Amino acid sequence: MRKTTLCMLTMIMVCPLTSGMGCVGADDAGVPPEGGRSPGKEVTPDYDLTGAWGDATISQSGDSLTVSMPDRGPFDGWYTDPDTIEVSFVDDPGCCTGDISGGGEVIRWSNGTTWVKDT
Repeated sequence: MRKTTLCMLTMIMVCPLTSGMGCVGADDAGVPPEGGRSPGKEVTPDYDLTGAWGDATISQSGDSLTVSMPDRGPFDGWYTDPDTIEVSFVDDPGCCTGDISGGGEVIRWSNGTTWVKDT
């Protein structure tokens, strides 16, 4: 007879002692859930980024984004401020936030690249 072991995942709780906010689950501790944003923050975007950006295409609905490229994606994104976005490029962990300028026609990414919207 074969012996089977059952493993159980336990949620880690974060309890800041000085914040007075009580305990929150790991997903609420500043780490967005897979493929999504941290809960609780809605942003009114300054720009509509929908369109072609070189090889990339951005679709926007409210403050939510979808970024697609020929051989990558789609990736979920969202506004963190009216002129700042974050995209969860799952094939490039830790990347990227983007600062929007030029009337919504330029994105300067945290990895040093710049995208310009096709006109």
